[in-house]
Amino acid sequence: MNSETIAFGVPFVGLLLGSGILVSGLFLGGLTLVPVLGGALGMLSIAALALAVARAASDGPSVTLTDRESGESRHVRKAK
Repeated sequence: MNSETIAFGVPFVGLLLGSGILVSGLFLGGLTLVPVLGGALGMLSIAALALAVARAASDGPSVTLTDRESGESRHVRKAK
């Protein structure tokens, strides 16, 4: 599995789970420990997503292309 998929997928799932716990806990029992923990999980997931974005932006080029005519290599961020 691609490391970027894990780096972005796990915090996204945590964000969805935390927001679900927060909203359902508020509707079912008011402001108790469960919705607070859901909100904390969501905040940690947002921080993990920000860290994943910062690491992805600092990585080197992901693909090296070679020009067919001159043989010169170029670096690109993403292949399309």
